[in-house]
Amino acid sequence: MGLGPELPYLEAFRAVCVEGGFTAAARKLGCTQPAISYQVRKLEKLLGVRLLERDGRRVVLTPAGRRFRAFADRVFAELAEVRSECAAGYRLEPLRLGSASGFGRYVLLPALRALQAEEGGVEVRLQYDAADVVLDRLEAGEYEAAFVYKRRVSSALSYVPVYDEELVLVGSPGRCAEARAGGLDRLAALEALPFVTYEECEYVFGRWFERSFGAQPARLTSASHFTELEEVLDFVERGIGLSIVPRDSAAAASARGAVEVLYAGAGEPCFNQVYLATRAGSGIRPRLRRLVELIGASGGVSRAAPLPA
Repeated sequence: MGLGPELPYLEAFRAVCVEGGFTAAARKLGCTQPAISYQVRKLEKLLGVRLLERDGRRVVLTPAGRRFRAFADRVFAELAEVRSECAAGYRLEPLRLGSASGFGRYVLLPALRALQAEEGGVEVRLQYDAADVVLDRLEAGEYEAAFVYKRRVSSALSYVPVYDEELVLVGSPGRCAEARAGGLDRLAALEALPFVTYEECEYVFGRWFERSFGAQPARLTSASHFTELEEVLDFVERGIGLSIVPRDSAAAASARGAVEVLYAGAGEPCFNQVYLATRAGSGIRPRLRRLVELIGASGGVSRAAPLPA
């Protein structure tokens, strides 16, 4: 039996069982007693069996009725659970997210751990990749949302700023001493030093140099190049070269004294805005909203705008 138009019949039958009679069931469901009787008869006709028998003023379940009562109880218990979950904004599918690697590893992942600790049972699928790849997958429906540094002009996507991370120039104590000796107020002095570069660093480096010096370096020497920031910071700690990274990614190494943060040029902090990207017109589940709140409370500089409904 399908549960399309037959669901009201099932609800009427169960109400008779729970309330003990047709009249009480009608009061419970806010309809007339003849309507309840009609729906139960229709259900019996669909099943081809009698479910209820009258014994004086009492309604008695047949053997088939007892079996179907157990089935109806399970259906409505499950339905109540699903309604509760939907009202809370949950869905059966996991939280599917894409993110730029640095933000994902050092800000998003701790926030996801905090969400797990709060709610438990949060199934997450998180992938790191370049911003263009992440946005392609978001548009294709592979992700529910993504966290990116740059926005693509597209009517299919919506963006909300959720986090401002500081971009910092870092180096080992020895490399930092060398940089200070050369003069941190001169762009040419930094051009002469080796750097450790990584995927998508052009955007990060470009933003930092523009903020610090109002110009881009004529050239930079890449002593090593990596995909992930872990390798970058390892080589920075070893004194291979300087790098420009999100402060969050360098926090642990900085706390150990393995790297230092340098302010060069104008000496102004350089912030990089991170956006929550979603497909235009799609809703934002309460679980995702809570994740954004946890990101904002993670200790960084948060400038979260109100999320759309």
